[in-house]
Amino acid sequence: MKRFQVFIYFCAYILVVSSASAKLDLGSIKKQQTYPSGTGTTISTSVSTVEPCNVGCQNGWVPYGGNCYRKMVDVLTQESAEQECVELGAHLASFETTDEATSVKNLVLSSPLFSDDLLSFTSSSQETWIGLSKTNNGAWKWVNSSDVDFTNLPDGTTVNGASCVSMNISGIWQPKECTSTASSFICKRTAASQI
Repeated sequence: MKRFQVFIYFCAYILVVSSASAKLDLGSIKKQQTYPSGTGTTISTSVSTVEPCNVGCQNGWVPYGGNCYRKMVDVLTQESAEQECVELGAHLASFETTDEATSVKNLVLSSPLFSDDLLSFTSSSQETWIGLSKTNNGAWKWVNSSDVDFTNLPDGTTVNGASCVSMNISGIWQPKECTSTASSFICKRTAASQI
């Protein structure tokens, strides 16, 4: 019986969901097929390109639409999560469009390629802080002060007083008490090539 070992190093997942204008690198794609020991048969091929995969983002950050996103796994309040993002030169994620929110969910939350914790990838109830909160006067605001053009809160969601917002792996946003904790958070910063 043949055994196959396939080693693939690539950024193809980004290629599928990232914007068409981004410069992407498939890096080095290497496939190796090995037959049972003793046959002496090995076939290897490699493909390389020269463009960098990170598109202006440091290692560990996922590029999309001129920004870099990173999921951090740590049980924190939204305020503490924002402080962690600021220390990285970022803010908790804000979303200007539905497409951005969906793409980031697909890139950062739904993919084991970019999950720091494989167990968190398999949990559909995991809550991840994003940078949206509701002030005591009832206005929604992003922590980076950008305009709130839309939300992905379920229809009929009503919140009295201050509230923070988390997103689950399905992309559903839910208001939470700001003093409560979530098991992870998403930081967002401008890609280096966009600064």
